[in-house]
Amino acid sequence: MPRTEPLPEFEDLAPPDRFCDLILTGGVTSAIAYPGAIFALASFYRFNSIGGSSSGGGAAALAAAAEYRRRHGSCEGFRLLARKTDDLANQVDGKTGLEWLFQPARQHRRIFTALVPGVAAPAGKPAELARGFLKAYWFCIAAGLVLALVAVGLLTDHVSGLAFVAFVASAVLLSLIALIGVLVYDLKRVVDYDFGMCSGTDKVEGAPRAPLTVWLHELIQDIADRPHDAPLTFADLASAPGSPKEVINDCAASGASAITLKMFTANITHGRPYLLPQEADDPQADPPLYFRPCELLKLFPEAVVAHMKKHSTRCNEATPVVLPAGARPKGAARADVPACELTEDEALWLLPREQLPIVVAARMSVSFPVLFTAVPMWTLDTTTQSHRFRRCLFSDGGLCANFPIHLFDSPVPAWPTFGIALHEVPWKQKTDSQREVKCAEVMRDAISLPEDHREGVDDRWNGFDYEEHAGDRLFGFAAAVIGTMKDWNDATLSRLPGVRDRVVNVGLRPGIGGLNILMTESMIRCLGETGVEAAKTLLARFSRGSTPGGMAQGWNEHRWVRFNVLQRCLSETLKGLGWAASQNRHATPLREQIRDAGEQGPLIERGPGQGQADPTCQLLPAQAAVLEGVLDVLLDAERALNGTRCEQPYKPSPRPNLRIRPPM
Repeated sequence: MPRTEPLPEFEDLAPPDRFCDLILTGGVTSAIAYPGAIFALASFYRFNSIGGSSSGGGAAALAAAAEYRRRHGSCEGFRLLARKTDDLANQVDGKTGLEWLFQPARQHRRIFTALVPGVAAPAGKPAELARGFLKAYWFCIAAGLVLALVAVGLLTDHVSGLAFVAFVASAVLLSLIALIGVLVYDLKRVVDYDFGMCSGTDKVEGAPRAPLTVWLHELIQDIADRPHDAPLTFADLASAPGSPKEVINDCAASGASAITLKMFTANITHGRPYLLPQEADDPQADPPLYFRPCELLKLFPEAVVAHMKKHSTRCNEATPVVLPAGARPKGAARADVPACELTEDEALWLLPREQLPIVVAARMSVSFPVLFTAVPMWTLDTTTQSHRFRRCLFSDGGLCANFPIHLFDSPVPAWPTFGIALHEVPWKQKTDSQREVKCAEVMRDAISLPEDHREGVDDRWNGFDYEEHAGDRLFGFAAAVIGTMKDWNDATLSRLPGVRDRVVNVGLRPGIGGLNILMTESMIRCLGETGVEAAKTLLARFSRGSTPGGMAQGWNEHRWVRFNVLQRCLSETLKGLGWAASQNRHATPLREQIRDAGEQGPLIERGPGQGQADPTCQLLPAQAAVLEGVLDVLLDAERALNGTRCEQPYKPSPRPNLRIRPPM
């Protein structure tokens, strides 16, 4: 039923110079918690940088669209975000709006019907899975019974105990054979559909709601007040009014961007994460991607693909395009075709970077395996002597970084970067599992934020080993193994000082959020209210003045902790630098090497002159002076940080350290 009480009005109390960044964790349907949190935070802060992964990436795109509209003079985007997402709790034709977002393609409805009850169930997953398969594949059992009855009737002249046993055994065997055969057929069709059941654009006949990608695109456009305009892009966000450079004269390069949006996706072909939009300044580290319109038209509205082509260039090289089995045209004589010979819709087009519609990045981030089809992109394979274009499949960003809290970090931040982490906690229902949820009961002890820098270091506990039934323990163990593999980095980082005190943790009981697309109206609304309470917890610590100057003590403490963490990291990193730089055993001392680099390049030339000094790396006198000055500064810093016995009273725990790694 529709909401009985009205949604709260949005009151914009955020001054133009009060920014925050926001990181949202993934969790499929758990993202229902985010619109309320975004609504509450936006009342006091302006979003400068927003990031997320999986469904958190989709919610980040909606937040960016609402902030974009505010920067153009209207707060209606936040009100629309709250109203449209609250509508997902309403029942339409026997399903909630949330459930209507997940519409399988026609050929996958049977296996979708079989899997959904099991993955959505908070407990008793094996039994629910069996019940789902029985509902979806009942005809296999019926066929087995009929065939067994016919077979036994033909082989025996009268009813006997032996005939009955033969009938039961035949029925079981034939039903099992039929089930396996149909299931293999259905799974093959999922594989041929890029390993997913829902494209995000396929709509069930007569469905009253749009599927996920169409719904997300239309909502982004409506929130941004561009319902009939070109798709909202990363360039539109960056060029909006009110950038930090414009408002507070922020001299950092990132300050020129009004709204920065970043989302993780997983290139499962390469086995590593990609950050969207791609950076343009290092193509070697982040190679350009290409798309084929004929493939993306199956996953995105036509207007989105048309915009991508308009802001792209077609690849007209003779480089071969290697078409995988599932992507070859019927009757194709060969697997590799020169790029220049492909038709316009089959050709490769360079994926836009800043002009990429944000809905494309969001869909690439939320592609939960098997539930959603992977998104195909193409890139140049340079691992062999003859280069060729090959297909890459992009899946859920949460496979690599489900909670990228490190995004937008700086050693001493000018404004806070908030994180909202949603995770499942063990919870035992004392009554029937289908009863209506009492939101106060769910939120009790579910929301936690350290009150000061000393708290929040404790690990989370996974209670799968305490489940009563062996099947639940098995499913829980498997989920814990997968979760550990993909989330260990995020979980470790979230325990550090300067991180844990800005992350509000929301513990969700089993059945709330996650893969439960069958949540009831009360569950969905409860999850939304939980997000609001999580945001209020952050606001209470970081935005409400508790000092005579009106500064929030929590924000002051956070900056102090971050500064001391930086001091400790630099101390450990620079320790021994002077000794190592001056070593002349089997190497030239670093200062001498800098001075010699003006006459002879320090790097070795590749190609025809291999083994000789590379003249392009020779330093000009000014360049050498800069490097020598940097070395002097670092040596002075080492002495200042490690040359005194006067230790600082604050000692971060766990002890942090600095590491050099590729950007991600």
